Formats: sequence, structure tokens, C-alpha cells
Amino acid sequence: MRKIAGYQLSEGISEKSFSESCALIFDSSKTVTVLSKSHGFFEIDEEDLGLIEVLMSHLNQTLGIVMTVVIAHRWDDVTNQGLNVAVRHSKGNMIYLADALLYERIEGENVLFSLLDKQFESLSRELIQTAEAFITSGCKATFAASRLYIHRNTFAYRLNLFIEKTQLDIRDFHHARLFQLWFLIKSRNN
Repeated sequence: MRKIAGYQLSEGISEKSFSESCALIFDSSKTVTVLSKSHGFFEIDEEDLGLIEVLMSHLNQTLGIVMTVVIAHRWDDVTNQGLNVAVRHSKGNMIYLADALLYERIEGENVLFSLLDKQFESLSRELIQTAEAFITSGCKATFAASRLYIHRNTFAYRLNLFIEKTQLDIRDFHHARLFQLWFLIKSRNN
């Protein structure tokens, strides 16, 4: 599964130096987007996330630069805010967006939650219920469909529609965890 790994460096370096460091570790099929001298993101397969940790170690040992990474489903304002939270609460580490949401809530902050809430507000109640049923049924579509009293094909259609609209593939553990945390916070706030 493809992931987005947003990164922020403790200090800016030239794109050339960063690209050279990346070339030592990644093969040419890895995509990095440099947004500035200190941050950007990778589009990377989940099984290659360990290579980012190698890059983090390389940058620290050779250049003295600390790299903080947040793993998400797409590059947008939510991921960028998650990266800001990661820099404040887990600098120099790689964390998932769900962890950033948890850090934010522990600190009593609401920015990341509000951005997620805004993304999900356009979804129908039906799609939110589908996602919630899927997760609370242990990510088993057949159980979730029966729980909602709908046909398995109808459930599959709704789940795919949820994934398409949000780009959040909740069949992946970390994405499911992000949605579940958002849903729990949302339910508690109402």
C-alpha cells in the first residue's frame, strides 16, 4: 500500500544535498517531493518505510540534521498539521497521523481534529456509519454488512465510496486507527 511520508528537517539543506542523500538509500522508483529546504514528502510503499528511518539516521550522522516524519494517506493540510504536531511532540521520530492526533488531544489542542472534521463533514451519515461499522466489526465486511442490515455488495459499494471520497483506505490498520480516533473524539464532543 502506498503511503505519504511528510518530513521536516531541523535545518534547511539544498535540494541537491537532500537528493544525493536520498539516492544513496532509495532506488529510482521512490518519489520525493521537496517543498522547501526543510520539508516535503515521499510517496512510498509501506514495506519501504524502513528506508526512511535509514535516511533519518544518515542525515543525523553525516549532516547533524534531525528529520521528523509523519505517515499519512495523502499530502494535504491535515498531514502538514500532523507534521507540525510531530515536530513539537516527537521530534526526530517517525509517527503515524493517528499518533499525531493523539498527541494533540493529550495537549488539549484541536487543530488537527478540526481539519479532519472538515474533511469528513461532506460525507453522508451513511458513509460514516459504513466506516464505523467496518472498524468496530474488526474490519470484517461481512460482519459489518449484517450489523447494518444491508447486503454485502451494498456494503462493499459504500466502503469503496468512502475510500474514494476520503482517500483514507480504512482496510489498512493505521488508516482505520486514524478514522477510529477521529470518530471517538467526534462522538464524545457531541
